[in-house]
Amino acid sequence: MLNPNSESIQRELEWFKSFLIYRFSIEKSGGTGKEEEPAAPAHENSCYAEFIGRWKLSSHERIALMLGLIPHINPGKLDVFLTVNEKINKSYTEFGGKRSSNSQYFLPTGETFLHIVAGNDTQQRIAAAALLEPAASLARNQILYLDEVPPGEPRLSGTIQVVDEVIDYITTGRTQLPRFGTNFPAKVYTSELGWDDMVFGFGTRQMVEEVKIWLKHHRTLLDEMGYSKRLGKGYKALFHGPPGNGKSVTAALLGRHIGKEVLRIDLSMVVSKYIGETEKNLKKVFDRAERIDAILFFDEADALFGKRTAVKDAHDRYANQEVNYLLQRIEAFSGIVLLATNFKSNLDEAFSRRFQTMVYFPPPEREERLTMWRKVLNGKVSLAPEVKLEEIAEKYALSFAQIANVGAWCALMALERGDLKIDQQLLRTGLARELSKESRTL
Repeated sequence: MLNPNSESIQRELEWFKSFLIYRFSIEKSGGTGKEEEPAAPAHENSCYAEFIGRWKLSSHERIALMLGLIPHINPGKLDVFLTVNEKINKSYTEFGGKRSSNSQYFLPTGETFLHIVAGNDTQQRIAAAALLEPAASLARNQILYLDEVPPGEPRLSGTIQVVDEVIDYITTGRTQLPRFGTNFPAKVYTSELGWDDMVFGFGTRQMVEEVKIWLKHHRTLLDEMGYSKRLGKGYKALFHGPPGNGKSVTAALLGRHIGKEVLRIDLSMVVSKYIGETEKNLKKVFDRAERIDAILFFDEADALFGKRTAVKDAHDRYANQEVNYLLQRIEAFSGIVLLATNFKSNLDEAFSRRFQTMVYFPPPEREERLTMWRKVLNGKVSLAPEVKLEEIAEKYALSFAQIANVGAWCALMALERGDLKIDQQLLRTGLARELSKESRTL
């Protein structure tokens, strides 16, 4: 027995088939096209029913949706468009469409849609073409769009692309996370740590709590109370300060706190030496994150959000162009964007004005370092009597990450030794190893 969603899609496919028969019968009989179109079926208690009801899709919009969906669920339904016109020994021009990369499937285009719903009626074709415009409901609500075409080719020769999240929801009732790769250069970022594992100074703790409040209420504040007119559609926060003091982990914990995925941008895959490619890569990330309502996290953000410079050559002009694009996208982004940087001064000032919250993660003070030492050496190992963590916390100005590194190395050596005891000599060796990374000595 079909589940309600599969049943809805099956009925929609049958209606789509009847619509094709209707169109072909008109062409065969030489009809005027004024014959009554097959009525779209009603659906209840399914994801598909909820979806078309939520967006109030018309029957022609539903035809466009099915055209884009069929190649993903039942491509054989479009084999009729592979028919060859025997008079000219090639496919029918009016069908539009393209072959898939393996030449096995028919991929419908905007022209295919126009032919099904309007035939050769110019007035109806113009009305139908308007449904595929970028400003129309289907594209504006990120349901489907026409793929880009080379310069000089008709726009309606672009294939109909239903966005992945819509395909997921219509077919399975849930939205899958995007796969990391060249088409989506961002990974889900998580941490096994919890809030109890974090050590914040008083000022930082207060600001992190403020971020939590923003994340809890920002949709109400911006949408229902109207503050988006002045602040923009989304929420933007900057975490800044020297490395190793919790900026990235805090971003992951905030996502867990509000039940949203955190997508960490892979800058190596975003930034391109080719003109315009960086902007295209960023567009994919922003668009996809907005559709799945995920948090965007830019670590080491100054590499991408750097200051604009005076234009001396083409390189400067295009670098500034990327920054301008980021300003526009962050302004328009309706979700949550978190940026982390070790060097706040390297960011363009225009970004700073757009952050609702800026949190400073300073180097830890003595008491904070002592708390961290106690968390790292947490009873899984024993400390020799001569080890005085108070003195170590006082003497050595280390970041939280550095303290964790020393603690892990000492525990590893204690494991190898078989006694799980950390003495003063072992701890000093661990400290020396860590300090040497920065050319420092005990």
